[in-house]
Amino acid sequence: MELIDVTIPRRNTVEGVEVWDDIASGHFVVKSESVGIQGHLQQLPFPDVFYHLREQLEMLCEVADNSSRHQDKMCKRFTRLDEIYEKQEDKRRVTRLMSAQIGVPDIMKLDPSGKITIEERIYKRIKEQGKKVAFRLDDSSSVFSANPASKAYRLGLRMMNAVRAAADVQQKKFDIYGNLTPKTVEELKKGREWLFKLLPQVSGLIEVAWSDDLILLGILRENGYLQLNKIGMSGIPCAAVCRVLDSKLESVSKAIRDKIKGVQGQSYQTARANGYSRGIALVLFEDGKAIAMLTLTTASREDVAFLASGPAL
Repeated sequence: MELIDVTIPRRNTVEGVEVWDDIASGHFVVKSESVGIQGHLQQLPFPDVFYHLREQLEMLCEVADNSSRHQDKMCKRFTRLDEIYEKQEDKRRVTRLMSAQIGVPDIMKLDPSGKITIEERIYKRIKEQGKKVAFRLDDSSSVFSANPASKAYRLGLRMMNAVRAAADVQQKKFDIYGNLTPKTVEELKKGREWLFKLLPQVSGLIEVAWSDDLILLGILRENGYLQLNKIGMSGIPCAAVCRVLDSKLESVSKAIRDKIKGVQGQSYQTARANGYSRGIALVLFEDGKAIAMLTLTTASREDVAFLASGPAL
């Protein structure tokens, strides 16, 4: 979820919907602040501390599931997490945000233990880098400055252990050759069932195509260049793309939202050869975790060809 870096979440993604919803709901606020640039004061937009908290949590989660390219910065993330946590009067807001980060109702109710704990990995890395554990020492001192006894540190470990456990479960969805197990394939097919029931009830759809893990990983398997278990799964059981008439886009979106509570969405435009197509990305969240995604698009068959047909309309 990058707002400060050069990469901004694409609007037709789960991440993009999350970011816009966070801003709209006030989970974090972007405010204008005066900043001195080459001797002149400029008004620049800056997100508040809860945006920065989300950034630290996300990067710690990436360390936990081994997707991070900057595991060497883990200690700095814990330091910043500790600093943000200690400055907040409403500690429950922090724990609620941590719960949402990993898609659980309450992080405080998670079992803090783990088979191979993240804490063991942390101390192993500290030892490898020749660092010592200390409390609140400056980052430049090359010392791990998060307090191992602090509440924020313990919560961070709890969160990372949950992410690690989920990553371990995901790996079991692949066989020794890196392909999806038959059981996983059946689970993914079952995740489509609610769409089979829902979409035929929505008028204005032209055609539907699947865009879930079963399709995406199947395409990757066919090219033979990538190991599926290294790519992993999105964790979203059901995803599809729906083609609609431009005049029906908003009414179709409303019809789906009326039938399914908890759906969040974001409109977007995409440049095409002969102009623009419009779209709306709809994401269904449950306990803070995305469980389904529908992408509505007005793109023509010439602009976007559907390869994997979805439910009959």
